[in-house]
Amino acid sequence: MEDDWKTVEVFLPSTLSAHEVRDHAYSTIRLSASKAGEFMDQIRIGAGIRQADGWCKWSAQYRPAPPGVFREQVGD
Repeated sequence: MEDDWKTVEVFLPSTLSAHEVRDHAYSTIRLSASKAGEFMDQIRIGAGIRQADGWCKWSAQYRPAPPGVFREQVGD
């Protein structure tokens, strides 16, 4: 269901590669979900929006899953 996804905004330097953005966003979301007592099923990252002073805002989402092992990102 679409409503199951939780949104996390991540601010990262605009100089990062797509791979680096994915890795940083994944780590941030994993930490956020863990602090909320949740496990992740899937992650998706939207397009970045340039901000002032060399930063970019990324809207990322994760779908909570039942307790268990951390899963990999979608597309890996």
